[in-house]
Amino acid sequence: MFYTNVSFILLFSILTILIRLSAFSIRKYVLICVSLLVIATWGWASLIIFIMTVLAGFIFADLISRQNLRLTQRLNKSPILFAGIVFNILLLILFKYRDFLFGHHLTTFLSDPLEKIGLPLGISFYSFHIISYLVDLHRGGYRRASFIDFLFYLSFFPHVIAGPIVRGWQLLPQLKLRRNFNRDLIFGSHLFVTGLFLKTICADNIGAAIDPYWKLSAPVIDASGHWFLALYYYFQLYGDFAGYSLMACGMARLLGYRLPVNFRSPMRAVGFQDFWRRWHITLSRWLRDYLYIPLGGNRHGIMRTSINLLIVMAIGGMWHGAAWTFLIWGGYSWFWFAG
Repeated sequence: MFYTNVSFILLFSILTILIRLSAFSIRKYVLICVSLLVIATWGWASLIIFIMTVLAGFIFADLISRQNLRLTQRLNKSPILFAGIVFNILLLILFKYRDFLFGHHLTTFLSDPLEKIGLPLGISFYSFHIISYLVDLHRGGYRRASFIDFLFYLSFFPHVIAGPIVRGWQLLPQLKLRRNFNRDLIFGSHLFVTGLFLKTICADNIGAAIDPYWKLSAPVIDASGHWFLALYYYFQLYGDFAGYSLMACGMARLLGYRLPVNFRSPMRAVGFQDFWRRWHITLSRWLRDYLYIPLGGNRHGIMRTSINLLIVMAIGGMWHGAAWTFLIWGGYSWFWFAG
């Protein structure tokens, strides 16, 4: 179910009213049930894989919390944390990157069922959610949440489809807050309507106009036409992604929760680094905190810093899609970012 469907918008309006009228103690249970139903609309396989991943993540979190690790210990001194990270990375490889990495070398016994399952809904997001949660738990950022709270954090439907990437410390504490809905009604509605406009009016219409130019039988255009095509494609990407992010933040506000900002006027950026600080902010910060800094950041000289940036940008590119074009885009971003 897409969040731009009229049927979803009507159902969400009813849900918002029910949440406002329901007792505080049952709100998260209602939202968990609704979130699981939203995931199930994309296929029962997506729901089953999601639940299995949540159970595995909770087990890893419980084992990490039982270790009572000191804050000064390094990540590679926790085999349980390492196993939890590898588990989620392997899931991503299995469902999203297997064709890119292995082509047709997988056996029919393995490839046929995976082809039928397809790409589970939101796996790129909840895998990163679990990894950040386990790392922060290991670092002593917070205590292990209950299973219900952990399930809510991962399944909360506004951020399931297209983010933003939410850290545990950004959402879990809100489950205990009795927020005044009236303060979020106007701003939440503003965010949702603005995002809906960017997605349906801007991105979808631009996409319909430029889609014929990606086909083999595309109309012939001159050099200036190619530049305009690239510009329109950028606007389509921005309207699509930023629109969904704004809708997610708006829905969360209307339900009594707040999600982090994911876009902050990227066209006003001064330089490439500033652009990355404004575009898909939650992904950029995730890559910085859980990949770039653990790799050493800029603490070991120019060459090591450049290599770290290349790794981060390559993975950032591949996170968007399993194709050489995304990897090349990551390398292109590294060239301008490192420069």
